[in-house]
Amino acid sequence: DPVLSLGILYDLEEHPGSTLCVDRDLTIRYLNPAWYQFMDVTGQVTDFDMGTGLCDGYREREKTYFTAALNRVFRERRSLSLDYECACRDAYRLFELNAAPLGKDFLVIRHILRFTLPHLPQPSGQVPDADSVKEQCPQCLRFRAANSESWHWINEWVPDPPEGVEVGLCPTCTADYRPGVPI
Repeated sequence: DPVLSLGILYDLEEHPGSTLCVDRDLTIRYLNPAWYQFMDVTGQVTDFDMGTGLCDGYREREKTYFTAALNRVFRERRSLSLDYECACRDAYRLFELNAAPLGKDFLVIRHILRFTLPHLPQPSGQVPDADSVKEQCPQCLRFRAANSESWHWINEWVPDPPEGVEVGLCPTCTADYRPGVPI
């Protein structure tokens, strides 16, 4: 139905959150204007564009999780909803990811901002020095020193982490991808 198609397209174009559509192969087939605005505002550079795989560039754990979760949405025709942190230099942000079937061959995936809060000041004496930092979580952007199990938000390092910092998921973000999480 062309009228229905125009209505859906209008809804996708006007949605204030980053919205994309993927096909059954999880290839990106549509990105709304808010997606591009978010990339511009945050200064993020991404290879995600129409025609690329949604999970391209994900580490294996996240790729396995999201591939299984989104294939389940296709198979069961039920929406998936999960909250995730996406902090930036100036604020802590919580988003909802919602994936829903669009017809039988596509999913609409929306990233909806739930809330934004300013970062709390780092208590003195708890900030690791740059030489001791071992990992940065790519999801929440916190850092962990080699001799610590604690993860810290260090505002000045977010745009430019110290040299030699490895990527690793913190325990909070790991919980989102653990095998026992129902998808």
